[in-house]
Amino acid sequence: MIKFPSKLVDILTKINARGYEAYFVGGCIRDAILGIETHDIDINTNATTEVLSELFSMYSPTVYETYGNLTFKLDEYNIDITRFRKEGKYIKHRYPTGINFNATLKDDIMRRDFTINALVYHPNKGIGDLVGGLESLKKKEMKTVGNAYLKLNEDYLRMLRMVRFSSKLDFNIEPQAFRILKEHYYRVASLGLSQIENDFLGFLDTKGFVKNALENPWLVTEIITELKEAVEFSQSNIFHSYDLFEHTIRVVDNVNTLELKIAALFHDIGKIKCKKENADGTFSFPGHSSESLRIMNRYFSEWNLDKHTKDTVRKLVLLHDLSIPMNYIEMKKLVSLNGVRFMRKLIALKRSDNLAKSKHAYYQVEKCDNYLMFLDRIEKEKPAVSIKDLAITGDEIDSAPQVRTRILNELINLVIEEKLENNKDALLKAAIRIRDAIY
Repeated sequence: MIKFPSKLVDILTKINARGYEAYFVGGCIRDAILGIETHDIDINTNATTEVLSELFSMYSPTVYETYGNLTFKLDEYNIDITRFRKEGKYIKHRYPTGINFNATLKDDIMRRDFTINALVYHPNKGIGDLVGGLESLKKKEMKTVGNAYLKLNEDYLRMLRMVRFSSKLDFNIEPQAFRILKEHYYRVASLGLSQIENDFLGFLDTKGFVKNALENPWLVTEIITELKEAVEFSQSNIFHSYDLFEHTIRVVDNVNTLELKIAALFHDIGKIKCKKENADGTFSFPGHSSESLRIMNRYFSEWNLDKHTKDTVRKLVLLHDLSIPMNYIEMKKLVSLNGVRFMRKLIALKRSDNLAKSKHAYYQVEKCDNYLMFLDRIEKEKPAVSIKDLAITGDEIDSAPQVRTRILNELINLVIEEKLENNKDALLKAAIRIRDAIY
């Protein structure tokens, strides 16, 4: 038995009171049965958007008349109300040619992708299941609504969505659907990077990503095509136990944010083009970080990640192979350049990178643990690491503006290197010496 909060049930009640049908549908039912908390609530109804706009005007809803859809926020919940509909034939394996709102609840259910997403619920009627969704949940199985070949090839994105849900929920994919996936999954890439971004990154961010990627590399390589050559690509040196693809996936496994997982996925992809054989028969990969960044930027050019995330991931990939001295002063310099938060992310990536190598790289893991101790000390002691931390301001330095900036930069460097105390008198005396040396 599932139960929705009264404030959500009230939405159905208001629609029903006008003489229309209304049901909770899809993912919110699936998640409620599985005990997964969700704040995305989908409702289907035969009420028009005009009626719905009137009923819920107090929430200032956004209305998409063409799609028979209305959305609004209710406290912590994202409410999405859509009219019953039938869809026309799909074009370009993604978009229906038309939408027919002269439809029943059954029509709407049959257009859905997977049986676990085709359940409905009404507090007075209980769960409605016309396609075996409850059985699929019980068996922990991903299954299409209707013919698997037709459903998956009607909209190619459904193949990636099936993989994402399977990986997120730890469900098996029904054998016939899996055979179709294996044969036709390459078609997903034809949709374009921006269309598949959300579902691919959603897949990357699931608990089952690593298991699925290692068992079926094509789930990843058909999307990030440069990684095809990473499968069985030998890194041939004592620091690596795995081929490039498995190493990459294991680095993803060792980080815990989407930002770091994206960086992990791309961090070594440039090695394929930068492989150099050494005199002793081992391989090295000079310049691979820059090449990895170049490849990643091809995807970033179409992905809609926010600018801050893109910039952070770019910097992580470019610096992931940075050699960091085991020195507190040097760590302060890096914090001065990059900030503590970024340095924690970089060290997390470096630690994960080395965990996914051979036993000969484990000393690097210990170094990363020591780097984190330096960062802890910096956060505790709060030493001056930037110009704004100095005990004087530029206005207190009697020099031209461009010279002041140079003086302040030299002062903070001296303070970071512990060659100068961060107090006003010492800084002003040093500023005069630096100014006189400049002039």
